[in-house]
Amino acid sequence: MEKADDSHLMKWNSPWSIGFPGWHLECTAMSNKYLGEEFDIHGGGIDLKFPHHDCEIAQAVGYTGKQPAKFGSILIC
Repeated sequence: MEKADDSHLMKWNSPWSIGFPGWHLECTAMSNKYLGEEFDIHGGGIDLKFPHHDCEIAQAVGYTGKQPAKFGSILIC
């Protein structure tokens, strides 16, 4: 969820290290902020199916207690 990196431009202190949010957490936070806790379709390229979308969904459910995409994910080949 967090990447440890002293050289990254955007970094914060945390209980674990100096680091920045990982890719999956960034996308989960953006979708929650701009689309809300629930939205209709979760889309992206087929290359994002696993682990990216699975990680985003797991984080969102853990944070909100709700499935974020009402009608599932659409993957584009």
